[in-house]
Amino acid sequence: MSGTHSLDLRERVIAAWQEGEGKSAIARRFMLGYATVRRYIARFEVTGSVCARPHGGGAPR
Repeated sequence: MSGTHSLDLRERVIAAWQEGEGKSAIARRFMLGYATVRRYIARFEVTGSVCARPHGGGAPR
């Protein structure tokens, strides 16, 4: 598993989606997985934010 993506990238993904670009096209354009794009959009729809969630516990990074 890789680290988190930048806030700027997440904002660009949401902006492209709001402009009507499809999720598959966004994934190809930004070289992300389709599931990642879908997850970012779903989180934005629920919370209105694209910020990464805090670390959930366990061993610190």
